[in-house]
Amino acid sequence: MNRDSTLPPLPAKVDLVVVGAGAVGLAHAVEGHARGHSVLVLDASARPTGATARRGGHVAVTTQDTVALSCALASRERWLKLGRDAGFGVRECGAVVVARHDDELAVLDDLVASRAGDAVLLDSRSVADRTSVPDALGGAFLPLDLRVDPAAALTAVADWLDTHPQAHVAWGTAAQTFDAGSGCTLVRTSRGRSSPSGSSSPSGTTSVSSSGRSAPAWTGCGASSCGSRRRCRTTPVREPA
Repeated sequence: MNRDSTLPPLPAKVDLVVVGAGAVGLAHAVEGHARGHSVLVLDASARPTGATARRGGHVAVTTQDTVALSCALASRERWLKLGRDAGFGVRECGAVVVARHDDELAVLDDLVASRAGDAVLLDSRSVADRTSVPDALGGAFLPLDLRVDPAAALTAVADWLDTHPQAHVAWGTAAQTFDAGSGCTLVRTSRGRSSPSGSSSPSGTTSVSSSGRSAPAWTGCGASSCGSRRRCRTTPVREPA
């Protein structure tokens, strides 16, 4: 039996097609749907296996600066809301940035001074109490940082989005070509080769209407650096037993 015949059909036409169900792709899909667009997410894998799913799940907020800090703070609120809505865990455990050299500690001192209570400078004993790093000169505690299980979070968000009207997530479906037309673009996928016929899209294709762009909803999950010439180490906080 053709595996594609067991998959639900693709919508004939949507406002937005997103390729890839990682953090960036799902962020665009969630935001686009929230703005009233019909959305289709295509991912060649059966479940999340990309770069986001393989990362540690650290949502770095406090070490961002200027415009990036404003985006990170908005992103933090969206992670927390999506955790509640989609039913995945978002730990408000913070993070510890560890400094092993004097210049690193000086950078962290400047960071704490500029964050108005959203970062706390730590001495070496406090770092050892919070982490498994025994030889640090000091560090900083960043209480606004979050931690998620990336694969579980992406799966939950994709499944949650797929339950909404005018939102579709197609796993095991690769985007192959984008054929621009008058007022719409035909997206051909791995579900088969067909040519357009009449006003409806053929099997394995979806038409995308012209629409406005939607902004990413989240910052990425990854380790952060403190901006010094040496790269500081970011360490998860040891949670109470």
